[in-house]
Amino acid sequence: MSPRFKVVIVMVVLVGAVLLGGLSRMSPVNGQAQAATPALLAEAVARGEISQEQADLYLAYALTDYQKLPSEYRSTIPWDGTLPLLHLQERTQTMKPSLMKAQIVEAISAVCSSSTGSLPNNTSTTHFYVEYNTIGGGLTLNTYTTSLETSWTTEITTFGWAAPPVLTGSPPPGNRYHVRIDSLGNSLYGYVSSSGAYAGLVGDNPNTAWNDVDAYATCMVLNNDYSAFPGTPQTALDATTAHEFNHSIQFGLGALVGANAPDDAFTEGGASWMEDEVFDSSNDNYNYLWPTFTTCMGEYTASPYPYWITWRGLTERYGTGTASTGEQVMQDFWEETSKNTGDNLSAMSTALGNKGTTLANAYHAYAIAAKFNKTCGGSYVYPYCFEEAAGYLSTGGATTVQGSIAAVGGSYNGNVQDNFALNWIGLPTSGGPYTVTLQNTSAGGQLRASVVCDTGSALSVTPLPAVVGTGTSSSLGSFNPSGCSSVVAVITNQSQTANNPASCTARSYQLSTASGGAAPQHYVYLPLIRKDPPPAIWTTLVNETFEGAFPGPWQISDEYPGTGEFYWGKRSCRAYAGSYSGWAVGAGAQGSSLPCGSIYPNDAESWMVFGPFSLADAAAADLSFKLWLNSESTYDVMCRFASTDGSNFSGTCTFGNTAGWIDRVLDLNNVYNMGSLLGQPNVWIALNFSTDATINYAEGGYVDNVVLRKCTGAGCTALTTRDSEVPRVIERPTEKTLVRRRP
Repeated sequence: MSPRFKVVIVMVVLVGAVLLGGLSRMSPVNGQAQAATPALLAEAVARGEISQEQADLYLAYALTDYQKLPSEYRSTIPWDGTLPLLHLQERTQTMKPSLMKAQIVEAISAVCSSSTGSLPNNTSTTHFYVEYNTIGGGLTLNTYTTSLETSWTTEITTFGWAAPPVLTGSPPPGNRYHVRIDSLGNSLYGYVSSSGAYAGLVGDNPNTAWNDVDAYATCMVLNNDYSAFPGTPQTALDATTAHEFNHSIQFGLGALVGANAPDDAFTEGGASWMEDEVFDSSNDNYNYLWPTFTTCMGEYTASPYPYWITWRGLTERYGTGTASTGEQVMQDFWEETSKNTGDNLSAMSTALGNKGTTLANAYHAYAIAAKFNKTCGGSYVYPYCFEEAAGYLSTGGATTVQGSIAAVGGSYNGNVQDNFALNWIGLPTSGGPYTVTLQNTSAGGQLRASVVCDTGSALSVTPLPAVVGTGTSSSLGSFNPSGCSSVVAVITNQSQTANNPASCTARSYQLSTASGGAAPQHYVYLPLIRKDPPPAIWTTLVNETFEGAFPGPWQISDEYPGTGEFYWGKRSCRAYAGSYSGWAVGAGAQGSSLPCGSIYPNDAESWMVFGPFSLADAAAADLSFKLWLNSESTYDVMCRFASTDGSNFSGTCTFGNTAGWIDRVLDLNNVYNMGSLLGQPNVWIALNFSTDATINYAEGGYVDNVVLRKCTGAGCTALTTRDSEVPRVIERPTEKTLVRRRP
């Protein structure tokens, strides 16, 4: 999409703090920083040149009758009008009666009735009633209506978002959505309004299954000439229709008004995120990069438009541009808000929980991806990469660290805000191995850190063993930077102080490095007696060969039985040794009748879980097994997981074609996003086969010779496998929640 500049919210203090409603992004023009019209008005109020009411009247002119706007407040910097208009409408509710208030109300009440004048022509498409006059910029009426219909088809028909309601007392012709293509000057892209000839409060949107309470029918006003805007007129138009139509949906869900209305980062960042979902090749949102990473998600006060990359980072791993993938996270967020069952952070947490992860886990993974900006492919895999990272870097440049430690033995003191903010600290690429310690030196916060090595072909992510609360620390020993082109400590603060916090406290920390690694072995000498550490003793906790009774100690379940019941089952279709192995979909009401060689089902979610067991006395522990796999790359996966609560699992997933039996291992001393589980009194392990709703191959996955063991004493070394040993399969770290719908 074309470069677009938005308007920054400006707080003006007169009798109180008021929002002028401007959201913009500045752009240097002829070496001078320029501002869009709403920002120019806010600055004039701050200097005492005009009153707040006068600024509001000029903003109303900028939206509805550009020719009345004084020349000193006209700007060539493009801006969007939806939130400035919404905030202006809200402010009129508290204005004292005056001639100026009457003029403002009169102007903005006409935004979708007459805009800047009469539009003599109209046309109807499948979903839109469009009024227009002349159209410039080399575009035609057909290009406008095609762009509008593409936005509707993608967001409503394909993705399944709820359609905006119709005002029953004054519906547009044919009950279609009302659009005006009008002359808005050379800087206003367009806007959506909740007032107008066919717009207003509906209450309950009939297109949802719940009572929205405060849903609005709206209208959209588009500029009739995008030739003066950055990019091409077509990309500017496409960006605007996708963005503004998402605002129409937000209004239709009753989500932009009320006590739990989302912050602007969710509203505008979300609409900017949608631009890329509808018109993937336009890439307008590249030009917003980057957000202020050190400002918290819970109360993000910078320009909200760049925050789209955060939503991209949280959702892209689930897929883009198709239904029930990443878009489902954002759809669920808005539906939680509409139902009044979620509020900002809690709504986003629920939406991500529906995908089997947590906001804390997803945000930390995004923090890693946003620092390194690697294009997905080869060994750069989700959730630590972006599909279009090269474009982000080309437009926005590389993201920068907040600090660095130049040499081993050095330290860095910093702070990171509560409610999901981040820091990146550069670490030495030589002088290892060394220990990395994070100490929380503040009175609050929950600080999480990972040491990330970029080898030039992959990211190696090593989490610190524990999340660090007040006055505590966590250390990663024996980190070896050999082979790393760069090393960064990624620190996130996952302390959530409220669902919609009014402010975010910055929590101080110290990150330090020290030569060496794990503490050396110590020998204890008594007179004439030497006590050596006890020898390594391995104990087998599970040895599943599938030759005996199954499931035995395993808990098996199908967590998505909507497409039929498919459990892990003992079958004779393929075996590594003996006569039997475990087929991921070979049991259950439907699975037990599958002939050998059958295509595995869509939407499989088959689990086999063992636990709890204790690693309180363990010096090492691992899960190993033989795997045979034939699955759709990226989307149909065989996972090996561990958990300390029996519900929230983390580990590694494999997808692709193994071309025979291969070895897989889960080292319980180094589990993705959990670190070491050694010392834990209650641990669970799981094997999980999960597929999406399309494209399935023959058989899927089998396992055999599943061994869970732990070691006590000294000299214990867990098993390992290298991804490079099997060129046809790819491994990726994953976390997932086991809901246990079917015990």
